[in-house]
Amino acid sequence: MFCLNLTLAVGIAVTLSQIFSAPPYNFTVSQVGLCNLSAFVAFMLAVPLANPLGDGLAKFCAKRNKGVYEVRPKTIRSESGPNSDFGQLR
Repeated sequence: MFCLNLTLAVGIAVTLSQIFSAPPYNFTVSQVGLCNLSAFVAFMLAVPLANPLGDGLAKFCAKRNKGVYEVRPKTIRSESGPNSDFGQLR
C-alpha cells in the first residue's frame, strides 16, 4: 500500500509540474515547487496516521460484526470507487 501511495504522489507531482509550467499558467520552477509542497505536507501527515486509523476501522467493524475480527475490513481503506466494500458495512 505504501508503494502505491508513493507512486501516486510522484505521479501527481510530475503531472502538476507539466500542467502548471505550460500556458496559460506559465509558472516558474519555484512556483511549481510551491504547488507541490502542499501535496508533500499532506503526504507526510497522512503516512503516520494511516495505520492507526486503519486499525481503528478494523476494530469498529469487528464490534459491528459481533466481535468477529476479519482481515477484510482492513482492506476497505485501500479500496475506492464502484468496487468498494462500503456497501457491506451494515
